[in-house]
Amino acid sequence: EVVVNTYGWVTQTEFANAIAIGQITPGPILISAAFIGYVVKGISGAIVATVGIFLPPGLLMVTCSHLLKHIKESTVIQAALKGIRPAVIGMIITAAIVVAGSAEFHVGSLVIFAAALAAMWRFRVKVLLIIPIAGILGLVLYSI
Repeated sequence: EVVVNTYGWVTQTEFANAIAIGQITPGPILISAAFIGYVVKGISGAIVATVGIFLPPGLLMVTCSHLLKHIKESTVIQAALKGIRPAVIGMIITAAIVVAGSAEFHVGSLVIFAAALAAMWRFRVKVLLIIPIAGILGLVLYSI
């Protein structure tokens, strides 16, 4: 919202495209930040955005990993993690709704979505297989 509405760095369509591109690559948030940085300031913007997104959580992960060795058996920590899980699921669902709200829907997109959902839930197909197949289907459907 801040990137699109407050600063106007990219349009909603460009942001949705950045999220979509980011989802088919490792590190979706990192890729999306690099894309937005590139749109705003070119290569230097991409580098600054990448470092700005990666460095703080990277340092936090190293610190937390070290601390986790000492507290992983704590009942307090286990209870906190049980509370955090539903919140994370809620945030993921909210992000999906926001992105879906700004996306341009086409019949082909809905078919790809339904097929991917069925493949994951019904047939337990791995996400790493679904993502490239969905990308190829998108190329075929939308580049004709």
